[in-house]
Amino acid sequence: MEAIEIGRNRLESKGAKGLAKVISEKKSFLRIDVQQNGIKKDGMIELLRSIRANLGIQELCLNDNWIKGEDAISLLDDITRSCPKLKVLNLSDNNIGDEASEKIFEMLNKHSLELEKLFYNYNELTKESTKKVCLDVALKSLPKIKLLEIEGNGITAKLEEAYKLEFGKKGIECKLRAEDEDEQEEDEDEA
Repeated sequence: MEAIEIGRNRLESKGAKGLAKVISEKKSFLRIDVQQNGIKKDGMIELLRSIRANLGIQELCLNDNWIKGEDAISLLDDITRSCPKLKVLNLSDNNIGDEASEKIFEMLNKHSLELEKLFYNYNELTKESTKKVCLDVALKSLPKIKLLEIEGNGITAKLEEAYKLEFGKKGIECKLRAEDEDEQEEDEDEA
């Protein structure tokens, strides 16, 4: 078995702890997808501990769960350091916020990764953090990146235009703003 795909099953923390035992025993998964399972702190920490032993992992989808706090960030750091073949990382919809995002992108910046696709949508970032943390690090520190998605975070249409140009020069596809963000910006301009 090379992949675990258990998305949208409401594993929650108890199920994630059981899954962590399987992942720890096998240690040879190339793809792990546990999106939209409502996994909270304890379950996510157990899961991340088990994943870091899968040195050949290429795709990790943790979106729409819980990734916050020092323990989770530290374990994610271990994974990116010990799993250099990681090509796809999906951390979307985890409400990570500015402070934790800064740590995550510092981590991505310091490890040599083969990362080709990064999904970081809807993580409660301000436009300053989106620019400083996500966009600048992605341009400078992820040499193999082909796709970057950070929709639903604070970014203006003007900033999006400038970065799309920069990413385009490097052949990187980027999705920076959701359609509803344009509507929100128009409403703010009218107010």
